[in-house]
Amino acid sequence: MNCIATNGVLFSAPTGLEVLPAELTIDCRFRPSGTDSPLVRSIIIAGLATRDELEIGIVVDECGRTKASALHGLFAMGPLGLGSLPDIDLVPQIVQQSHAAASLLNSWIGEVAKSARRRQSL
Repeated sequence: MNCIATNGVLFSAPTGLEVLPAELTIDCRFRPSGTDSPLVRSIIIAGLATRDELEIGIVVDECGRTKASALHGLFAMGPLGLGSLPDIDLVPQIVQQSHAAASLLNSWIGEVAKSARRRQSL
């Protein structure tokens, strides 16, 4: 058992309950991803994203792009993709996902710009 106390973290030790003193504690335990927020609900209702089969997030690819979306630029970063990508609630994985999303967006923007230039030259 671990829980945050006003003066630190309370944990079970072999000798009983103890407090690990701390001036500041950050609770990094799993939290629901926020799929019940009005924004995410409206995106799902509009068909721009779908809930994953575990109902803890949104179906995404490794870059965080929502798989149900016809929009190439709709991403669900970090814990919103937890049902599709294990450990995406950890900082190193979120950083990797952010780099992959930025690279994908950069390529997509380049393709859109090329297409626009071609149309203008016609």
